[in-house]
Amino acid sequence: YSVSSGCIPSFCISPSTSPFLLRPSQWEAPCCTHGCNDDYLRDHDLMLPVLQILSMAGRALATQEVMGRLIDTGIVPNHARAVMEQRLGWTMYYLRNSSLIAYRGESVYGCTEHGLVLADMNERDARAKLKVVYDRLHFWRESREVA
Repeated sequence: YSVSSGCIPSFCISPSTSPFLLRPSQWEAPCCTHGCNDDYLRDHDLMLPVLQILSMAGRALATQEVMGRLIDTGIVPNHARAVMEQRLGWTMYYLRNSSLIAYRGESVYGCTEHGLVLADMNERDARAKLKVVYDRLHFWRESREVA
């Protein structure tokens, strides 16, 4: 990871590549960014699936219920539950602070009106908007310098 290369944490994409057209598995997320050595989804990759799970539920869900549904759908492997719980926490942080989900108390979250609208968008547009949210809220973001 280096600022001079134009990379920001979890989004190392060359300037000629449009991140909005890429699926999360194609985004290059360097392991050194989060201090982990695994191939599991990062917190920004979980944002859309979590938002869709909460919107389809039609009610507020506990964090453990969301994790269970992520595992049931195959988005998160069961053996990665411990690692992914922390990433799910960061995902909830980003979604909550962007007013896409609301905290209902005791680790229970529900989708807001804005979240429902975003969850109903086509995947490419939704990922583009979530990337903006992630970029604005990610505390490791460095200022980009033109090399």
